[in-house]
Amino acid sequence: MNRDALTPHWNETNTRLLGGMVAVMVVMTLIAFALRWRGRSEKGRTLARDFGARTLGWWLLVLALLPTVLAGGWIVLAGFGVVVLVAWSEFNRVLVSGSGPGWRLLGFLFCVLLLGCAPALALHFSPTWLFYVLVVVQAGDVLQYVCGKAFGRHPFAPWLSPKKTWEGYVGGLAGTALLGAALAPVVGLDPAAGAGWGFGLGLAGSAAGMVTSAVKRCHGVKDFGTWLPGHGGLLDRIDSLCGAAPFAYLLLASGWVNSAGQ
Repeated sequence: MNRDALTPHWNETNTRLLGGMVAVMVVMTLIAFALRWRGRSEKGRTLARDFGARTLGWWLLVLALLPTVLAGGWIVLAGFGVVVLVAWSEFNRVLVSGSGPGWRLLGFLFCVLLLGCAPALALHFSPTWLFYVLVVVQAGDVLQYVCGKAFGRHPFAPWLSPKKTWEGYVGGLAGTALLGAALAPVVGLDPAAGAGWGFGLGLAGSAAGMVTSAVKRCHGVKDFGTWLPGHGGLLDRIDSLCGAAPFAYLLLASGWVNSAGQ
């Protein structure tokens, strides 16, 4: 990494990418209002309430995090420095007295070393790669939630999270593959390679999410925090990035992908 990598920048492509995400959020907001208006049953009202709260949380993340990601340079480094500190603090907060050094070591591994691959991805390759990874895995989380609510019948891992279902899991992976293909031109990939990337990112993100679910279950808590509407804490929302960011960084660093995006 040279000094130029630490210089923030903003171009027309960044404006289009951020504008596209804002447009998606507007659509999600309209869906949230429609669900609230049409909710007749208790299940429908619960879905509308949960989706509305999650949409508000998404607005906060999109407006606060994506401009930081796309600007790159020292801005993404400083921004994710704050993210890492908040996530690590949330992880340590759920640990009970006597948890032992192993749990704290796991927190350091997840929140500092693995999550730290996210800004490294932007600085060593390009901010658009971090944008790609972040959007794909976070959209996969949303699709898992939606598919699970709509079609979920068979529990996926009830000992970790009673709400996770096979239908939601498979729907999320299918969605990440499709979105990975759709966004492939952003990082200079063809659609077939993008679909493979999306599927791999979905698997890595889901694995990280299961680890954090196990941590919460072992310590008897539902969420790492309460301040982010519909999501709990920051780590509850970005835990999948702890798996997806290192996965992407290692593949790119290995030279498996010739184009690192623009």
